Amino acid sequence: GPSPKAERDLGLLATCNMGFVVFVTGAAGFIGQAFAVELLKRGVLETGEGLPRSIEYLVLADLVEEIPVVEGYEKEERLVRRGGIDISDNGAFAALLDEHVGDEDTLSVFHLGGIASGDGERDERGADLALDINFLGTRTVMAALRDWNRRTGRQSRFVFTSTNAV
Repeated sequence: GPSPKAERDLGLLATCNMGFVVFVTGAAGFIGQAFAVELLKRGVLETGEGLPRSIEYLVLADLVEEIPVVEGYEKEERLVRRGGIDISDNGAFAALLDEHVGDEDTLSVFHLGGIASGDGERDERGADLALDINFLGTRTVMAALRDWNRRTGRQSRFVFTSTNAV
């Protein structure tokens, strides 16, 4: 039979035919919008295995209801904007994954979502909003990814680029 390296290489090549779905939380913010533009310009990211893959879908998620249209990409078919997603809600992010990611897809999540403490204090939920989004939201996203990994037998990539000290 083939060597272990050949089997690994064949397995990696097989994943090239599957979809590559990228999520960005906090996508309505300044950094989220700039990052979305960069991802759309590139159109390609490396997988966890180091293989370049075309982005099939870019899912932009945020707590705000209306995520701005990414300038210059108004008619982009790969772009999915989903506002009103409370990542601290145990089922909300998992449902979003189920809606947009197949069991054979490759998944990367860039977690940019966060609430500055001053913004939380101006909200009717007060400082609890910052705690809910920054701490519980991050935990909920990670738990949803863990469950997806277990269910599919695949490994997602989670990139935490926010801070819990906002």
